[in-house]
Amino acid sequence: MYKTSIELCNCAGFSPRIAFETNSCEGLNAMVARGMGIGFTPEAIDRTGALREQINYYPIAEETAFRTLTIGYLEKNITREAREFIRLLLPAMEKGTLVQEGEDLQCT
Repeated sequence: MYKTSIELCNCAGFSPRIAFETNSCEGLNAMVARGMGIGFTPEAIDRTGALREQINYYPIAEETAFRTLTIGYLEKNITREAREFIRLLLPAMEKGTLVQEGEDLQCT
């Protein structure tokens, strides 16, 4: 998420001045709520949490703003449904219709 956030700022024409970094959405929201700056959070976070009423959230409409996800599982514990999800996802990855890790953001 860090790399994408920086690239989105650069595409918008500015470089952010970073004073604090955290991998914790709760920590980030606490810093924002205390007036320590702005932060990028996953969309799901803006609908939850105790600080929701204190912070203004704005969606980023840039179509290249995405988050890299991975699938991890233990073979001995995988459910039939999870196996089917992976089976459906793999062809899209092979066709390149999903963004591959390490690809740079393209400004639009």
